[in-house]
Amino acid sequence: MPRDGRGTFVRTDGTRQGPTLFQEQQSTVRTINAPLLDHHANDIADAITGSVPRDGQAGMEANLPMGSNRITGVGNAVDRTDVPSYDQLLGLVFPFVEPTSVGGTADAIALAPDPELVAYELGRTGYRFIAKAENTAAVTVAVSGLAPQALRRADGSAMESGDITIGRHLTIVFDGNRFLSDIEPPSGLSGTLSVDRGGTGAEDADGARTNLGVGTLGTKTYWHGTVAQYNALARKDNNTVYFARN
Repeated sequence: MPRDGRGTFVRTDGTRQGPTLFQEQQSTVRTINAPLLDHHANDIADAITGSVPRDGQAGMEANLPMGSNRITGVGNAVDRTDVPSYDQLLGLVFPFVEPTSVGGTADAIALAPDPELVAYELGRTGYRFIAKAENTAAVTVAVSGLAPQALRRADGSAMESGDITIGRHLTIVFDGNRFLSDIEPPSGLSGTLSVDRGGTGAEDADGARTNLGVGTLGTKTYWHGTVAQYNALARKDNNTVYFARN
C-alpha cells in the first residue's frame, strides 16, 4: 500500500504501519526479518514508480487534479495538444501572423501561421495581420495552404478597391462560409459616386454640372418677381436674367 488513495505514502510491512514501523518490528521480532523489510522496500519502490519523473521518462496515466493550484513556468505551445502559456493564450482568439508569414497578392492573400491551421472552423479560426498591398477588387484569403476563402467587410458586403491599404492592421474571423474582416462599409459620402448609382460622378460642382448635363445653368441667378421688375433689372445690368414665375 504505497499511497493511501489521497497521495500520502504510508510505511508498512504488511502487518504494522506508521512512522515507528522499524521500532515496532524491533520490539517484537528482535532480528531482521527479510520478508517484512522487502514488503516495506517494495512499497517505497512502487510509490516512486507511481510518481511523475521530472526528467520526462514517463507521462501521466490519469487526470491530475490541481486543487486550485497553478502550473507555473510553462513554455509556449507548439503542437495542437500542448498546453499554451498565458501570454500565448491571450493571442489564441486572434493570433498574430508575422509579416514574414503574410504572402500572396493584394487580392489573394496567403497566411502561414505557426502552428499551421488544419481546417477552417466556424468562429474558432481568426487571425490578425498587417496588409502588404492595397486591394484592387474582391479579396480571398488562404491559410496554411487550405482552399482560399472570400474576405468580406464586417457587414458581409464584398470588398471594393482600396478597402485594404498598405500597412493596415486587419482582424479576420471565419463564419463558416467566408472570412469577415473588421473593415466597416463606407458610412458617408466620400470620393465620387457614379451617376448610375445616384451620384454626380465628380468631386466638385463644375464637374457635377458637366456630368449631369446642366452646363452653366446652375451658376445663373434666378429672379423671382414681377415682369416689370424683371425688365427693369435686365435693362439696368444688360445681362441675361433668368426669370421664374412663382
